[in-house]
Amino acid sequence: MDYGQLLSEGARLLRHQRILWLFGLLAVLGTGVSSLVTRLVIRPQLDPALLNGWLANWPPAGANLALWLLLIFVAGLLLWLLNALAEAGLIYSVRAAQAGRAVPGRDAWATAWRYLARFIAVDTLLFLPLFLIALLLLLLGSGLFIAFVLGIDRAVLDINQALALLGSGSLLCLLPLLCLSGPTLLLILLFRLLAFRAVVLDNLDTRHSLRAAWQQMRRHPLPILIIAALLWGIGRMVGLVVGLITLPLDFLSATSLLAVLTGRAAPAGLSPLLIVGSLFLTLLTLLVAAALHAYSATVWTLAYSAMREGDE
Repeated sequence: MDYGQLLSEGARLLRHQRILWLFGLLAVLGTGVSSLVTRLVIRPQLDPALLNGWLANWPPAGANLALWLLLIFVAGLLLWLLNALAEAGLIYSVRAAQAGRAVPGRDAWATAWRYLARFIAVDTLLFLPLFLIALLLLLLGSGLFIAFVLGIDRAVLDINQALALLGSGSLLCLLPLLCLSGPTLLLILLFRLLAFRAVVLDNLDTRHSLRAAWQQMRRHPLPILIIAALLWGIGRMVGLVVGLITLPLDFLSATSLLAVLTGRAAPAGLSPLLIVGSLFLTLLTLLVAAALHAYSATVWTLAYSAMREGDE
């Protein structure tokens, strides 16, 4: 596989197909929402007067915890569905552009809706192992904490013995699971990328798309890891450039935070600068994240097509 050609072809398609930018933006809205909250709410509130007023009014009067949790769950579910729709639209648009066809937005959206149920099924099956690991971590952690509290409460153990029990239990039970969660997450994400492309490009159902993803990972493990490493490196380099661009705003935020921590007055006019800078930085972050996601999705789609053609 010619990796240079793969990366350059992905960049060419991204330059000429504006719809890829749109779907990339939709796919990263989850990250964009958190970034928006961070930059538009947290950073401006670093002004001491605004921060004190914000803390004095939190939590809101009559806030219902169950309602807040329900709203967060519904919002997360909607963002997940939007991400799945955008991924399907990206893959279809790349396939159409690669074939030299025009990419109407209406057709891309219709295709995305058609494959949404399969994408949801793929995500559900793939992320079930991580859910089970997280549940096991929660149960083990709760059990260790309960044993720690009961041991002290009933005077069965002194504080040193209880801490030793808690530490050794965490080391023996939780650490292996935590170490396992990282490789498991990487494997699941790669599986997800390939299974999504099998659904759209090969029109496979959930079970056969997972089987096709496994076959590609078994036959082409090195190219898949190389592509993942290349895209990760490109993302880190772009992130470094963006970090250098936003360094002045980070300096202003640090100055305001120092004023909050030391009880001193913040420099005059700093809060408006932080608000304007946060708006600019939020837009920049969303655009860069959209471009990177669209580029990554394009390259993975081209790579899947190339691997599939090589197997024929």
